[in-house]
Amino acid sequence: MIFSVLAIMAGTSAFANSGEKVSKTVQTAFQKNFSGAVNVTWDVSDEFYFASFELNGKKTDAAYNEKGELLGYSKRIGLSDLPLSISESLKKGYPGYAILNTVTEIEYEGQTFYYATVLGATKVLKLKCLPDGDISVESRIKK
Repeated sequence: MIFSVLAIMAGTSAFANSGEKVSKTVQTAFQKNFSGAVNVTWDVSDEFYFASFELNGKKTDAAYNEKGELLGYSKRIGLSDLPLSISESLKKGYPGYAILNTVTEIEYEGQTFYYATVLGATKVLKLKCLPDGDISVESRIKK
């Protein structure tokens, strides 16, 4: 469930402040994990706290549980920040496609995933990329 929420968070531009109080435990954990974060807004659900913020000039989202445990985070990165294995796999596996300049990196349960969008002549593909260069198609949209 959290992975799905992080994927949704990655696709949104911002979370509005829910107006609900963020617990001191979560605030302390957030400050420890993301010191230097600016423009922080929170969204609170029954069980989870979601922070949307900027860190080192990158739009980032994070999810915490009520105990203040970081469940995962997502951030937008440039193509040049991708692991070399993924860059090479994209070039080899998708010739003739244009790769959008920003990619979403998601860290969840100790694993890192990258989501890239490539544009072809007749379709747009949303790709899930693993650090080892393995790529799978998450969705296809005809132009």
